[in-house]
Amino acid sequence: MKQPNLVKAFKRGLKAYQNGSKAFTLIMDKTADKARNNSVLHVSDLKYTMDLCPRQLFLKLHNAEKQDIEYNRKLMFSQGDVNHLLAAQFIKYGLDDYWTITGIEESVKGLGLIGRYDMSIRGKQGETYIVDFKSSRGGNFKYLDDRGASERDVLQVQGYLAITGYDAGILFYIDREGQNGVRQFAVNYNSLIYDDIRTRVEELQIYATNKAKTLEPSLKIRENKSDNSIYLKSDWRCGYCDYYGVSCEGDMSAEM
Repeated sequence: MKQPNLVKAFKRGLKAYQNGSKAFTLIMDKTADKARNNSVLHVSDLKYTMDLCPRQLFLKLHNAEKQDIEYNRKLMFSQGDVNHLLAAQFIKYGLDDYWTITGIEESVKGLGLIGRYDMSIRGKQGETYIVDFKSSRGGNFKYLDDRGASERDVLQVQGYLAITGYDAGILFYIDREGQNGVRQFAVNYNSLIYDDIRTRVEELQIYATNKAKTLEPSLKIRENKSDNSIYLKSDWRCGYCDYYGVSCEGDMSAEM
């Protein structure tokens, strides 16, 4: 199946933008209606069926108190929104005539999930694609070039495909530092993936109604023979959790 070259389209659009083309008028209020309803399961929550903490999902769905988001993270999220708006306009400008953009920031609902994908594209022979933009640190691009798209991101796009019935997906990564430009990766879809998504949704529904136990630290042994040669190492997921130390004491708590 033919696939649109979004990288080429992006570069065309970027060049036109830099040359002062009047084709670009950023509609910044597109992000104004992005207030997320955390009381329901989202397509992006499928990642909790992989290697993330199911307790965190329960806390999110039940509106548990969490750490204040530092301004630098807020800035990062805002920058991601702007990158995605620019990417959509660049691609729209530079896309070959064979392809038509049929939707931008479209909401979806189905299989017990809700979500919003960034773009949908249709070819002249009826090919349909869901496109999801991801802003990423420059250092992550070596991983992308070596191993391909993140499995969590692939699963999210497959969730959109399961709901919409589109043919395939594209993950489009943008280096928010600019040095590595952009990358695109195809996301395949078939009936087996649909069944897998349904099974994962059932798993999420269990996490949503049953508060999982805290994670457990791992036992480590240092090479030295001192009194502290045996110690507990905290799970890395606790260090990245917004609920840690507020609504959850983490893996070092007495509940473990």
